[in-house]
Amino acid sequence: MAKQMKKAPTRVDPQIVLDRLHATLAANHLRIADLMRSRYYNPYYASNHKDALNAAELQEVFGRAGLQVSVYDVRGLMDYIDADHSGTLGIDEIINALRIKKRGQDIKENEKCMATKKSTDSMPKEKKWHQKDDPEQHPLSLHAGNWDPRTVLDHIQELLLLKQMRLVDLFRTPHYNPSYKKGQESLNASDLHQLLSRAGL
Repeated sequence: MAKQMKKAPTRVDPQIVLDRLHATLAANHLRIADLMRSRYYNPYYASNHKDALNAAELQEVFGRAGLQVSVYDVRGLMDYIDADHSGTLGIDEIINALRIKKRGQDIKENEKCMATKKSTDSMPKEKKWHQKDDPEQHPLSLHAGNWDPRTVLDHIQELLLLKQMRLVDLFRTPHYNPSYKKGQESLNASDLHQLLSRAGL
């Protein structure tokens, strides 16, 4: 008799996995950054500061937090939200997926919209009133006067949402603000520019 082919395990819908992950984080009063950088939940971070994990590693981390999912479900989630197709998921990718899910949008549709927007944004545009020709000035320097301050504030707010940080966290994290090692939180334009650049803005 011919051997019967084993059926591949049925994967849980990635959207459901995201919902369950969100509920687990809320139940434990955790952010994704806390989960991925906790020595208790993520032993890989304890050994080598690894916070971009493959499917098996993520399954272990989720399980430690109380979210029981199969490795097949995690692989399905990775196929769904692994933006750079690296075979691992990092903090920013998971945060972005949860944020899009919270807005009630489909991640794949969102990616298509972003790709279209990026293509449109790359086209030459008419210079706006707040843009000036000064190559010596950084585009986000408020003193340069080449960006509407409201636009800069919008970018900062989006950055904080993406990283799940408060503004005070940004100013009091030595990685972003080395001056905080000396207790300095008030920054001049140059230091503020460097802080935002380190944060990814």
